[in-house]
Amino acid sequence: MFWAEARRRYGHLTADDPDIRSYLERVRSVQEEGGEGLAGFFENLGRRWVVANTPRGRVLEIGAGVGKHAQLNASHEGEYFVSEFQSGHLENPLWKKFRGRGVQCDASRLPFRADWFDGVVSTYSLEHMRRLDDTLAEIARVLKPGGRLVLALPCEGGFLWNFGREITTRRVFQKEFGLDYDKIIAFEHVHDLAAVRERLEANPRLTLKAARFYPAFVPQKDLNLIACFAFEKRP
Repeated sequence: MFWAEARRRYGHLTADDPDIRSYLERVRSVQEEGGEGLAGFFENLGRRWVVANTPRGRVLEIGAGVGKHAQLNASHEGEYFVSEFQSGHLENPLWKKFRGRGVQCDASRLPFRADWFDGVVSTYSLEHMRRLDDTLAEIARVLKPGGRLVLALPCEGGFLWNFGREITTRRVFQKEFGLDYDKIIAFEHVHDLAAVRERLEANPRLTLKAARFYPAFVPQKDLNLIACFAFEKRP
């Protein structure tokens, strides 16, 4: 089942659904064990682009999860803060490493003062944000004028990403975990690539500065798996 059909069929479900409840109980282990093989290779291409385009200075990562991107960006020149909403991730060793610079919070209500960060980064998290406009407004608020939002997103809604999910991730979830992955994708990934990009470009305080698509490089969602963007906060 492709992404849009999964959203139409299961977009109304809540955490009370047995498959979603089971997924949420194991979300930390799923993320820690994921990211292998070809899918992990392309995810890391996106992360490396984000690292290469992250400004120096004080940076905040939105949706740090189990810390894969923070570990990849360990040599960052400046203060690196991490934030995460899911409480299950807080047991990860990442949070000990970032003690004093790691916060559990809703990204639509960031506990930081305005104009404080030189950069905000997000890898594969904005598609999860139910209050996406509020989250983008908060990101723009905490960024300094001229600061950068650098992010990577899955090309959900595009043919290559949807087809790859059908023959890999969906089968693994249903075979190994006995979970209906269509329910999970509808619950977790509430926006496809086009919807996230539309909201980003509609934000009056952010200007698109750079973009990169993998693996085809051409800016066409049907031919790619990962899309990366850098936006700058207007003065």
